Amino acid sequence: MRRILIVAFSLLCPLESFAQEALIPISREEKARIYSEFKKKLSDEEKQLENSEKTKRRELIKLQSDRRRDWRANEKKARRAYFESHTSGPERRTYVQDFVRRKKEFDSRERQEWIDFKARQAEERKAFRLSQKERTQKVNSALEQNLKPEL
Repeated sequence: MRRILIVAFSLLCPLESFAQEALIPISREEKARIYSEFKKKLSDEEKQLENSEKTKRRELIKLQSDRRRDWRANEKKARRAYFESHTSGPERRTYVQDFVRRKKEFDSRERQEWIDFKARQAEERKAFRLSQKERTQKVNSALEQNLKPEL
């Protein structure tokens, strides 16, 4: 009868704190089981994040590799066409100097893309670890109060 009244009152009462205080305390074994489940869930989420990072890293490496291969093939075609029509040394020399400049620019764009990618991943991982830390604190405080936390 008391439990029914508490449940009925907790449904009518807008304050969740009263409903939480009215819960029956959980045992030590239940606390240990809940904490173990929570830690497993955190571990699974971390593994999922690592797999996601690996997949994104592989995709970026593949994209850059394909782009580099296409860029080199296009430059090779352009160089051969230019050299066929321009046979003198000074003309070729200026073309080669321009090619070296274009290659440096291309390589620096690729490096900057990689650096930006690593920075984004580091930020995501930092935010992930912060959220896990906050969730762990909430679970620990709920368990200390003998309440069943939301995982």
